[in-house]
Amino acid sequence: MKIMFIGLFLFWGLIPKISYCQIFVPDSTVNGVLKLDNFESGEENLGDIMDKVNQDASLPDIYFANKSNTQYLRLIFFPGSTRNSFARFEIGVKLKNRKYSVLKKFDIFSSESKIAIGTSMTAVIKKKGKDFSKKMEKGLVVLTYTLTEMAKYPLLLGHNMPLYSAEYYFKKGKLVKMSYGFEYP
Repeated sequence: MKIMFIGLFLFWGLIPKISYCQIFVPDSTVNGVLKLDNFESGEENLGDIMDKVNQDASLPDIYFANKSNTQYLRLIFFPGSTRNSFARFEIGVKLKNRKYSVLKKFDIFSSESKIAIGTSMTAVIKKKGKDFSKKMEKGLVVLTYTLTEMAKYPLLLGHNMPLYSAEYYFKKGKLVKMSYGFEYP
């Protein structure tokens, strides 16, 4: 009986249809000010951070916390990149047993698509589209979007990078971590 009523509501237009993004549009900033592969945005917003970067990691990185110390932002650098120019962002729920520098000017960390920790999986798919791969990893649902055709995507062409990916990690349907940017060639 319920199915018949839902069908009638859809027929009469009483239940709004969900519209999804048709083409994946990559994010390349955090909070609109930190930009991928852009040393000016790094220096202007963070200063010269290279002496604080962890060089022992597989890819050099540095972690920051938001003002309330509940989220982290990881900046990932590629060897040989321009000073203070990061190639990938990772945002997540703050991890224990890790040292952070606190960025007091940021209440939260979000992409230019307004995706932030706590965003629902439905909202991410609505904003980013249905062209993703899905897997389970350590009890989390992971959606991955990938761009590989350099000539087709201005972001890849403009930065002379062969691959961009965005990964969204969900626990109970809510975003707990996201990582986006270029892949190390």
